[in-house]
Amino acid sequence: MNGRTLGDIDGKFTCRNSSVVDYCLCSAELIQNFTDFKKIENINSEVDGTTVVTQETVDMIISKIGKVLINSAGNTFGFKVSAGKKSEHRKNKPWFDHDCKAARSEFHKMKRNKNKSPFHRALVSDAEKRYKNTMNKAHKKYRSDFRKKMDDLKQKDAKEFWRLLNENKSTAQPKIDFDKLVSYFKELNSDLRDDTEEQPN
Repeated sequence: MNGRTLGDIDGKFTCRNSSVVDYCLCSAELIQNFTDFKKIENINSEVDGTTVVTQETVDMIISKIGKVLINSAGNTFGFKVSAGKKSEHRKNKPWFDHDCKAARSEFHKMKRNKNKSPFHRALVSDAEKRYKNTMNKAHKKYRSDFRKKMDDLKQKDAKEFWRLLNENKSTAQPKIDFDKLVSYFKELNSDLRDDTEEQPN
């Protein structure tokens, strides 16, 4: 294709600006599909001019080669922009303090260990118990402190009292299957109709 395709009619040098030893081949049937053929960025000069090979120079050259390939592919096929999915970071409960995080980290660390010995399983069990006990203590302390705070605000700051009360109100709804709910009320209404029909006039 070098020297006989639009974009490279002159057959530009492909190696060290002195030869065309690097060239591109394709079948006679395929060549008619090429409307623009150009020699891409030449990196040989940078490689040949490098006297001291370090990790930094290797990374730089590899990065440039990657950019050449990516740009060529993008110009040929186009770039697809992905919006990406934001990872949902679960927020800890207000009572989940530093001690809870430390106990959780220790428990997960123990659990990730692949050691299956009875001794290690006992260590994992102990770490789990400490984690649960730490959470229970933190939760009880938070509730106790919250009650004291609310009692104090009830007398001094009613607005803040109601704000905190509504903020900590549970809004979770029970998970009931909709079809089961419909079926339940259908049966209930059916029983009521049967009872009405059986009553004597």
